[in-house]
Amino acid sequence: EASWNQHIDGGWVVENAGQLMWAVAKLNSSETQHNIIIKNDITLPDGVIWEPLGTTEVPFTKKIKTYMDNSCVIDLKTQTVTSSNYGLIGFASSSGVNVNNITVKGTFNIEAAVEGVGGIVGTTSNTISITNTISKVDINVLETGVSSNKIGGLVGKGLETVNINKCSNFGTLNVNGVYESVGGLVGYLEKGTITNSINYANVTSNTTKYIGGIIGFVSDKMTGNIENVASLGKVEGKTFSISAGSNVVEMKPGDIVGYFDNDPTLTITNCYYLGDTAFG
Repeated sequence: EASWNQHIDGGWVVENAGQLMWAVAKLNSSETQHNIIIKNDITLPDGVIWEPLGTTEVPFTKKIKTYMDNSCVIDLKTQTVTSSNYGLIGFASSSGVNVNNITVKGTFNIEAAVEGVGGIVGTTSNTISITNTISKVDINVLETGVSSNKIGGLVGKGLETVNINKCSNFGTLNVNGVYESVGGLVGYLEKGTITNSINYANVTSNTTKYIGGIIGFVSDKMTGNIENVASLGKVEGKTFSISAGSNVVEMKPGDIVGYFDNDPTLTITNCYYLGDTAFG
């Protein structure tokens, strides 16, 4: 089991895969939450099934960070995804959730119709801060995963304030068959800020509505800002026609945002992208 150190944010110090899985199992089965402090690079053994940190019944509410603020890598290897709310963190719900200085590697193969999948966080229903964090998780949708939605390189579904700063995604999103809301950093976002962050990876789907290099779908509840971000991968998808009152509007993939729902309160400044269309 992981060691307890009251002097490091009052959390469990995790040094290997066994301790990490022990800590996650304890937190997912208890209402008492603790911080997790990653001390070393961690690689799951081949064939080990990752059960994400936090569930809808027992959400994660604390911090996952590194020892002495060093950078550490967690390699989740190849995982089969058949349930919603999947990532390093599955479901987070507290204004105090923080992820700092973590790099997550692996491959997620989606084999069922799911919602809320991200390399770092599947779904968050409260304020979360993600800083100096990198996803190198490739996300693929297989034939049995069609009709999935809300998939992102970092965060799949943000139902409250998601604050992302100095983060990047290198994991490709090959998500043919997904219904809607796919983004290089965030799939679906209701509130938050994304600053000083980059998506390097390709985002590809032949079926998805609302596909973006940074955010797939921005809710009409959105307040916040996108500033100093770059979308450096290819964003490829299908063009859709939708009815907007008496008009028919063409929706294309956007290198920054795939789709704005109505008129969100959002400030966008200093964004760089390689494609032809910033906003879908």
